Amino acid sequence: MRVGVVLVCAETVSGTSNELTATGNVVLDGGVGVGNGPVTIDEATQTITVAAPAPISLLRSSGALSLGTAAFTIECAATTDPISGKGGLAKVALTGANLAGLGSLRVGGVPFSMPTTGSLSLYLDNEHGGGIVGAASLQLSMLGKPVSSGALSLGSMPGQHPRCRLGRLGQVRSDLARERMEV
Repeated sequence: MRVGVVLVCAETVSGTSNELTATGNVVLDGGVGVGNGPVTIDEATQTITVAAPAPISLLRSSGALSLGTAAFTIECAATTDPISGKGGLAKVALTGANLAGLGSLRVGGVPFSMPTTGSLSLYLDNEHGGGIVGAASLQLSMLGKPVSSGALSLGSMPGQHPRCRLGRLGQVRSDLARERMEV
């Protein structure tokens, strides 16, 4: 079923016409697994909520990549990532997040940093099989010292190359579509 810009798949969806509950292998936008639920879907307000921390994983052809756990609310109306300018995203407000699994990811072999604990904001993207987009910075080495790249948006989609869009650096945008995200 579709709620705003978010596609929800589950083994069971039940409830009233405006408020539904999804349970059993719940997947958002075809690429983000959120456990067995319960996931509350409010069609009137176009929100999706998981009240207690649930497992979050990227579903890849090689298997699920666990990112960690969090409770969350998704605003399913289309919005735009302010860093990259990419539209058609759903804003995700995470609480009690522990996304240590993000630390294992790399962009072209280069580590990046982004918040992984507490209250966080990410975006759900339905392109390329579904994935998440968040503000991050690459940890670059200049003359042997680590230097932050500045703000960029990092999208992680299952089975796809990562996409980075630089937004605040003179409005320069760069897709690193040829680099692979390594686990």
